[in-house]
Amino acid sequence: ALLAEFSAITWEELDYTHEINNAERFARLFAGNKGVYIPSVYRDHSTRRVITLEDVSAIKITDYDAITAAGVDRRDVARRLVNTYLWMVFTQRFYHADPHPGNLFVYPLDPDTPTQSGFHADGQPLLGRPFYLIFIDFGMAGHLTPEIEAGLREALIALTTRDPKRLIASYTQLGVILPGADMERIEAATRSVFDRVWGMSMSEIKDMQYTEMMDLGREFKDLLFAMPFQVPQDFIILARAVGILSGLCTGLNPDFDPWAEVAPFVNQMLAEHNIGFRLPPKITPRDLLNPNTVRALLSGDHREWLTDTGLDLARRAIQLPIMAETVFARAERGDLVVQAAASPAMQRDLRRLERAAYRLTYAMVFAGLAISSTVLYTAGESTLSIGGFVLAGLAGLRVVFGGGRS
Repeated sequence: ALLAEFSAITWEELDYTHEINNAERFARLFAGNKGVYIPSVYRDHSTRRVITLEDVSAIKITDYDAITAAGVDRRDVARRLVNTYLWMVFTQRFYHADPHPGNLFVYPLDPDTPTQSGFHADGQPLLGRPFYLIFIDFGMAGHLTPEIEAGLREALIALTTRDPKRLIASYTQLGVILPGADMERIEAATRSVFDRVWGMSMSEIKDMQYTEMMDLGREFKDLLFAMPFQVPQDFIILARAVGILSGLCTGLNPDFDPWAEVAPFVNQMLAEHNIGFRLPPKITPRDLLNPNTVRALLSGDHREWLTDTGLDLARRAIQLPIMAETVFARAERGDLVVQAAASPAMQRDLRRLERAAYRLTYAMVFAGLAISSTVLYTAGESTLSIGGFVLAGLAGLRVVFGGGRS
């Protein structure tokens, strides 16, 4: 299936008639958008082997110094890029699938340009000078079925609301999980990943300690070896596009926070699909980790949000007996796993105790060998006693200099 997908994409890119059709479709989609510009196509000067586009020379999206010098805030560029792709994927189900730096440009506009809105699609004001985000190269475009879009929507909501069960359900809906996979184990792994990275910016995720990722890998090595996942057809180019976008946004804004950028769009989806829980305006999932933010919410500034949250908490309270029964049942079967994270100070103390235990063990071995060798020597067994004294000496050196394992 993957080979067929790559083959189809390659042949489409080699036929400029296909790219012309895509370019004109994107131009129609963004005709009323005041922040994205699609170049015009000159059909009279285009064929299957030649495509002629409007000249839209501008600042390459990875030319950070030029973007800043033009007065455009790089954070605005990252936000517009994310909002544009969220709209293409989840609203239009048709997206530009090759967002590498050579295909994206920033065109600064006069601050007084009447055709340019000073706001993003989510209503947030620009931090810097207004600009167009320009796309070129429309040979690779992705199409999503309503089923895939619905599964992706569920995954995005689950990621933003930190809901492992909903995320696993979206995996199943998307066909990512192979039949016979251990769903409880996958959910446990998902929960552990949430506990480690939820609410973190991309730079914080990038700077995570390697040992943390190794600990996670060791904890779920059975899943890594089993690999109960598959890449559905028509999914590979979307995954590639998301990977490239992640790198672009982090380059534009090293403190890029995916949770904060996606939250307004998720709120919109939750409202459109009549789902009770939603985040208050300008409050991100990461903000909810801050006790001061929670206290501010309780002051009454977001009474409507508190009502929705109260209903959500009530629903969760009703589920508590069922959850408790599940926990007790797993404990009775011996399947309950309890983890405790040791602080750095505690880990150092444990290593000291371990070293002391090893030194005590070698001291006992030294004493035993020394006494035994002395008894053998007095009994006339000089050969055995010499060997015993040598081993005792090695054990003694281990006590004095070895210090045990670190």
